[in-house]
Amino acid sequence: MAAALDQKVVTPETVCPICDGPVRIGEHEIKTWNNEYQPNSNMRQVLERSDNVGLVFVGQSLGKKFFLDYLDRFGFGQKTGIDLQAEATGTVKKPSQWYDFELATATFGQGFGVTPIQIVQAVGALANGGYLIKPQIVETIDDRLQTEKINKKAVISPETAATITEMMVGVIKNSSIPWTDGQVEIAGKTGTAQIFINGQYDPNKTIASFVGFAPAYKPEFVMLVVLFEPSASVWGSRTAAPIWFDIAEEIFLIKSINPRN
Repeated sequence: MAAALDQKVVTPETVCPICDGPVRIGEHEIKTWNNEYQPNSNMRQVLERSDNVGLVFVGQSLGKKFFLDYLDRFGFGQKTGIDLQAEATGTVKKPSQWYDFELATATFGQGFGVTPIQIVQAVGALANGGYLIKPQIVETIDDRLQTEKINKKAVISPETAATITEMMVGVIKNSSIPWTDGQVEIAGKTGTAQIFINGQYDPNKTIASFVGFAPAYKPEFVMLVVLFEPSASVWGSRTAAPIWFDIAEEIFLIKSINPRN
């Protein structure tokens, strides 16, 4: 979504013309996670509803060339360079191995592999005004930290970062995610990834996650919570998100975060 906004092929108000039912790509049919469809959804609603069909439209609007370009810009398929041993690169196919169906499913997260630190770094770019920052392990942060010396590169425009942030705030406000503290606005997104076993995705096993940053418009931290094969629910909104909020509330207290002061 950030890539499509950055390339100006969609805006938050762009209406999805294919969101009235499943979308067919070759021999395959792509459905929404709950098999419910909302005709004339705009891009805000596509993000809020985790609408797979809507994201397919976004990917088609962006095109393979720019999709792969932004995967690279955001650091997927490569090491972040964090100062820890044995970092993995994740798995991203070569450009020649991407076909229409692979592009369609990749728009909502299937077909390539990422590491948790890559997700944190990529979402951190949204929080940092469009700048991708190399993650570092530090013992403490104080006034001596020289932010101008931090290794960073622009991946999206500041305007795009502001727009996607506002849309991610809408994800929290306008969905069923159980966050009720109106004092601190959070920008976030759930993730529910099926697990690939024996050549196919298992319908009953997932990796549930929630990633976000807060306060949304004056970010102090980015955090990712991941649960492997949760039993209470397969959905990130019901498992990972509540844990994220519980941890975040502790961080708010420790750091005295209250943007209304």
